[in-house]
Amino acid sequence: MCVKWLRTCCTLFAFLINCVSSIVDLGEPFEKSQHYNDGSSATALQELALSLPSVRGYIVLKKGQVVAEYYKEGLDKTSVWPIFSCTKSWTTISIGMMIDEGLLSLNETFFDVWPDEDVWLNVEDSEVKKGMTLYSLITMSGGLYESEFMDMDTNIGEEDLGLNTALNYVRYDEDLVGVLKYLPAHSIWSYVILERTGMEPHAFAAKNIFPKLGIKSGEYEWWENGYNISYTTYGLEMNPTQLAKMGRLYQQRGLAAPGENGWIVSSDFIEESIDSQVLANDDEDWGSYGYMMWEYLVDGYCAVGLGGQYVCSWDDEDLVIAVLNNWEDEIEEMDGENFTASSQIVLTLASQLNFDFESASRAPKISLLFANFVALCFLFEPINYS
Repeated sequence: MCVKWLRTCCTLFAFLINCVSSIVDLGEPFEKSQHYNDGSSATALQELALSLPSVRGYIVLKKGQVVAEYYKEGLDKTSVWPIFSCTKSWTTISIGMMIDEGLLSLNETFFDVWPDEDVWLNVEDSEVKKGMTLYSLITMSGGLYESEFMDMDTNIGEEDLGLNTALNYVRYDEDLVGVLKYLPAHSIWSYVILERTGMEPHAFAAKNIFPKLGIKSGEYEWWENGYNISYTTYGLEMNPTQLAKMGRLYQQRGLAAPGENGWIVSSDFIEESIDSQVLANDDEDWGSYGYMMWEYLVDGYCAVGLGGQYVCSWDDEDLVIAVLNNWEDEIEEMDGENFTASSQIVLTLASQLNFDFESASRAPKISLLFANFVALCFLFEPINYS
């Protein structure tokens, strides 16, 4: 009890230092600001969205309140859409909860999780993979890469529910050890969660995370494989408000509501998650990667999904934006012009972090460097590190 109380006090103090105005009860609907969709900044965003057919909708939070919101004609705030790799950051929250509860450590190896030798039969580079740490997996720096899109229905034997396929899907290259090699679609975390909690990822989140965020069954979708195990690097379909709940939860350092019972995940783990763990490449100007969360030099952090799905938070400005975009069926057909169009909503905010929705009058200025970064993130493998 005393430890939880102390942790709450420390986090509250950290909020004051980081200029986060207050702890919002994320189990309740967001309140609308008195300046909701009002002022030049909100108008500029809406005009921009109307000019971009790809934008499905967005929501902007300032000080935990909705200051701007938009949905394409025929859609509303309940309309869900695949968030693709933004799913990874939801998975990170589950991992953090497991660590807090003593069910997991990032220092553990794959073999610590699955010590049964039968699991490793026919797994390529099995001895190397056995020694890999979960830290290297969550930071994507262990030398693994994906050779092709994963077909989760081509599993080897029903007895392992697809675990063998998941371990075999990723390949190993020693030249990639210690550098970020993005893993778009592996499912190893699905089986880590299942092994240590006895619950597949969707069931775990539905019990332990979503209720405290006011996200109810039937209000989202979560894809799963042929053995009813949900994916953990992609697969969630959500609306902008639900994504913004995640962004605000990170901003509140794991606290979903005021008081000691409001914790979902510890503030220490969230701090590690959004801290720089590995550079995106040798040029530090490209930013860095945390625990399945992108950190960039505009002092913000983002979950980024294929085709223009974002939730970005800027703590110093007490600002969160979640935006969903349509994407073409064949990603190869999407050209640079489409990338630029679908990134402008986020860029408008990212480029001018002192954008004041209560009296905004300054025109947004787009950072070309950040634009290039965001455009690359629309690819299923954002940056080629080979």
